[in-house]
Amino acid sequence: MNIFRSLIISLILITVTATGALASSEHIKVMTQNQYLGADLTAIVVAPDDIAFNTAVIAALQDIAASSFKERVRKLANTISNRQPHIVGLQEVYEFTCEDFGSGNCAFFEGAFNDHLSKTMDVLAEQGNDYYVAAIIENLILPPPGLPIPGLPVHLDADGVPDLFIGVVDRDVILARKDVETSVVNFACARPTPDGCHFSTVAQLSTLLGPINIERGFVTVDATVDGETYRVVNTHLEVQLPSSNPLSATIQAAQASELIGTMSLQPPPAGTKLIVLGDFNSSPDDTRFPDPSTGPFYTPYQQLVNGTDLFGNPVSLAYTDTWNMSRPGDSCCQDAELLNEQSELYERIDIIFALETPQAAQSNFLGVHPGNGNKTPSGLWPSDHGILFGRLIYK
Repeated sequence: MNIFRSLIISLILITVTATGALASSEHIKVMTQNQYLGADLTAIVVAPDDIAFNTAVIAALQDIAASSFKERVRKLANTISNRQPHIVGLQEVYEFTCEDFGSGNCAFFEGAFNDHLSKTMDVLAEQGNDYYVAAIIENLILPPPGLPIPGLPVHLDADGVPDLFIGVVDRDVILARKDVETSVVNFACARPTPDGCHFSTVAQLSTLLGPINIERGFVTVDATVDGETYRVVNTHLEVQLPSSNPLSATIQAAQASELIGTMSLQPPPAGTKLIVLGDFNSSPDDTRFPDPSTGPFYTPYQQLVNGTDLFGNPVSLAYTDTWNMSRPGDSCCQDAELLNEQSELYERIDIIFALETPQAAQSNFLGVHPGNGNKTPSGLWPSDHGILFGRLIYK
């Protein structure tokens, strides 16, 4: 009886000790969330002329309105509320505006015009969360700054006079929990912005205003969590569109090289863990490169996990894909309309990389199952991407 009692006491002590060690371990909780603009823009990108471009813009506005960001943002914010990450990387944080000079034409697309960031912060506050914007970068801006018009002209009839003007800003954002102290990292990059860097290699979009760069970039903060420091980078690389833009994969690969090179040339202070997360538009299963038909280019995923540039030259230590420490899963993409009944995710392009391999990583894709209240009341997925949450444990 005494032996049994001693065994029970020993087990209790072991459990308490292990639980205490886990609670006091050095760890950071991070999340990457592509909020999704609400429409497939392929028809705009490949439009052969002004008429086709205008028609594609109208269709996109209708889809964006139907995707109801005001409804989806509550589900997106729920994933943050439920997991309480220290740092959140957001991509496709759009602001859509409309000017019709009192004609009422903007009402044809009611629901399309929102500021994703302000609505996200408002809903987080409503749900009892205290987060702040730690870093932000503005990527694609329509119309480009400096043009003497209030937006991209849209024609609803054939009289040749624009009926409304659309303003678009695409942003990548880092949110931090109130108890996390952060500071923006200013890199010595080729195209610096106030909180980050734009990539030198970009795709172009043909518009009624002429060709416009589809800017991409990254933002970075140094964050202090429970006395430990972490450098967190949030990025969104160019999408691969081989049928409409054969150079898109090469552009994407060049952007990854610039990202890795910048991180390598300006490393974090000693003892600071480096984490790179976001929508890389590059999957572990993407084996299109090296490809003799387009050049010996390594994909962004291949570059990061090998620590090389797009040509395979070593530029960094290898990064760890922290999801591989957990289990398989896909993060993209639901139907553009977000109304598919069952999840149709087929590739994993939303990733959390760590330069120093954690001792353990606990990861989950959120908002990817039709049950458990993941969908909105009208049956919409919160995004066309799953939301990746990770808890990285270092000791």
